[in-house]
Amino acid sequence: MITREIEITESERMSGEPCGSTDRGNVAGPGNKSKVARVLIVDDSAYDALLIENAFREAELPHTIALAHDGEEAMRCLRREPPFSNEPLPDLILLDLNMPRVDGFEVLAWAKSEPTCKSIPIVVMSSSAQREDEVKARQLGASEYIEKTGDLDELRRFVSELHARWLEED
Repeated sequence: MITREIEITESERMSGEPCGSTDRGNVAGPGNKSKVARVLIVDDSAYDALLIENAFREAELPHTIALAHDGEEAMRCLRREPPFSNEPLPDLILLDLNMPRVDGFEVLAWAKSEPTCKSIPIVVMSSSAQREDEVKARQLGASEYIEKTGDLDELRRFVSELHARWLEED
């Protein structure tokens, strides 16, 4: 799992342990009644994953972040195969579509057919603006579909909305 402070370099970020969980970035405290959300980011772009992670941190949302670098690693993590056997399932999955080995559509179809994963909200975050990609993702069970943005303020607002919609306890 890769979760570090913002000042890390790209090469340092890629050397972390994938898919595990950590409480680094967790801002839950005595005045914060929200549960600590477990978020799995599935993206082969370390830059995009870092932007999303920073948006959660800057929005001051209680969270732990796990990162899977591609669809194959995400599926191993969600199946809780070694070395992920002791890791809890995420509360939310943020899924890129265009990845090597196993793409986001395959991960989405697989996760929505798995009894242990089908109730986990999956938000597709893709650079694709093609309407057919959104339609296909929704048909496969995506909870939401958004185009990726490099604007941290916009991303922070979006993760706050995601947190309110999918992660806050009633």
